[in-house]
Order: sequence, then structure tokens, then C-alpha cells
Amino acid sequence: MDLWAPGVNLRPSLLAAGTTDRELRRLRRNGDIVSVRPGANVAAEELDGAVAAHLHAACAAAARLGTGSVLSRTTAAVVGIDGLLLTSLLRTLLDVARHPPFEQALVPVDAALHQHRVTPERPGRALERAAHRAGNTAARQVLAFARAGAASPGETRSRVSIHRAGLPAPVMQHELHTAAGLFLGRVDFW
Repeated sequence: MDLWAPGVNLRPSLLAAGTTDRELRRLRRNGDIVSVRPGANVAAEELDGAVAAHLHAACAAAARLGTGSVLSRTTAAVVGIDGLLLTSLLRTLLDVARHPPFEQALVPVDAALHQHRVTPERPGRALERAAHRAGNTAARQVLAFARAGAASPGETRSRVSIHRAGLPAPVMQHELHTAAGLFLGRVDFW
């Protein structure tokens, strides 16, 4: 294994460097290397559990896809911000909403609605376009409960507690006025 580099070694590169398919089969059979994807091998001592194997498989996939490729558990909606590739706010909200616990998933959705970063209809439409994704039932529950009025994580969590206690849903950010119409203030829950 003199030509072996750390990390993923792709078959075409190994063949170009003089390794044969027969030698690769022998190394795999002896347990010296492990195939993490078709045509992608890693030295056995580099694999320390499932996480390392997954990481090497992802690296192998990225190497085959080429520069600028983005890997995601599901197809990513990627935006470029200051030279970084990131998932969009809407995609991130839906990804978080798909994974319980409910309360933690609800906080960023409420915040995005409150700050007018997304409209109430937009997440639902995006979720329907991705109807095949795992976790959509949980995401639908989060989106159905989300409200623009929650001005803080504490208000979102309080709203969930009020609901779980079986109490009526509060009016959020309710403004109080005098009989003459003078603004007195705003209360979180009414």
C-alpha cells in the first residue's frame, strides 16, 4: 500500500498510479482497505465507526461530483452568501420543523414569521413541493401551530404550554387603548 493516500482513494487514481484491480480485491479481502462507495476505498485503520464511514462515503461522493458540489441528507436548496454555500432560510426552517422536539422546532418558525422573513403561506407551499420527505408530518404540525405574534422564544414556549394545558389560545401582542383611542401599551398575551 505504498501508493495509498490518507482518506478516500478513488479507483481511477489508483489504477493510474499502477495499482491493479486484482491488488485492490486482495486488499479488501484481507481487510486492509474498505470500500465506502463503488470505486472508493479507505484504509481500514481510518474507519472508526459508522460516522467515519459515512464521512468517507460523503467525501467519495463529493470527489466524484466535482468542485462546487453540495452534499445534503436530502436535496439541498442552496444560496450563496458572502462566498459561502448555505441552505436558504425557508429550507432550514423546514428541515428543523421535520425533527422533534416540537417546541424547539417551533421557535425559529415563529421567529421568522414574527420578523416577516417568510410569509405564513410560504413554508406550507414549500413543504407540499417536498411531500416525499421524511418528517413532513411533524413539520405540518409545527407549521399549523406557528404564529407571527410570538416576539421571543419564551412567548413561543408559553404558547405551547398554554395549549398543552387545554386553555384557549391567547391573542398575541394585543394593543390596549383608552376609550378615546390613546395607545396605552401592548401585552404579550390577551
